[in-house]
Amino acid sequence: KRINAAIIYIDGLVDKNLVSETILKPLMYYTDMNSLPEIVDMEYVKSSILFTGSIEAVSTMEDVIAKILSGDTVFLWMAKQKR
Repeated sequence: KRINAAIIYIDGLVDKNLVSETILKPLMYYTDMNSLPEIVDMEYVKSSILFTGSIEAVSTMEDVIAKILSGDTVFLWMAKQKR
């Protein structure tokens, strides 16, 4: 199984070491890909993969752009739709 994802931020507004420690490393070293549920939703990502304190879901592209411009890091992934 694979998770297609992207991390977006503006260099100089974000602590790269913090992004590396709290987002990149947990994703890269998550070794139990076979145990991923069929639907990988925000709650699963928050509780089982990423261990950072402030994760917020946004649903519009305007919100994503506003977060990036305000210095937040955005983590996007392709999730299967619930049927």
